Amino acid sequence: MNQKRKMKHTIRKQALETVWRREFTADERAWLEGHLGGDDAQRLLFEEEEALSRLLTGVPNAPLSSNFTARVVAAARLEEARSARGGGDLGTAGWLSRLAGYVKRSWVTQTTAAGLVVAIGLSVVYGVKAYQRQQFVQVLATVTQVAVIPEIEVLQDFDAIRLLGRVQAPRTTVEMDAALLAALQ
Repeated sequence: MNQKRKMKHTIRKQALETVWRREFTADERAWLEGHLGGDDAQRLLFEEEEALSRLLTGVPNAPLSSNFTARVVAAARLEEARSARGGGDLGTAGWLSRLAGYVKRSWVTQTTAAGLVVAIGLSVVYGVKAYQRQQFVQVLATVTQVAVIPEIEVLQDFDAIRLLGRVQAPRTTVEMDAALLAALQ
């Protein structure tokens, strides 16, 4: 069934191309009538095409401009460029690609982007420095709270401190404790 449909389509196409180029001969008309059978819609289509072709043969050809070929080639290149960048009907992707192309070419946009990068970098640097200062203040506050000033009696017992310097470094913790006790007495 599909093969018959393809064949009918091919016959119709050949008949239409013949009508567009020239008038049917008597044999071709009989051949076409045999293939059309009782299909009035197809017969009407071929009659309309034949009448239109007769009308168009009477119309003189329009004069072509001297640069017709150059215009056709330029239009073809323009259409090719349009289809390469996303077509004439710009959807969201087409507008975004056009915007990206403008951003790449614009020196104002590039300068603005560079300024934005510098501003972000400087704010990060100052933020890190402020954070480091804050941490330093917290550590300093903790150290000042923990640090205890020695009592006056310890500082007045200068002889014990002086004797500590003369004591030889012991080898074990027991010897160290004994040396410390000896220095304090």
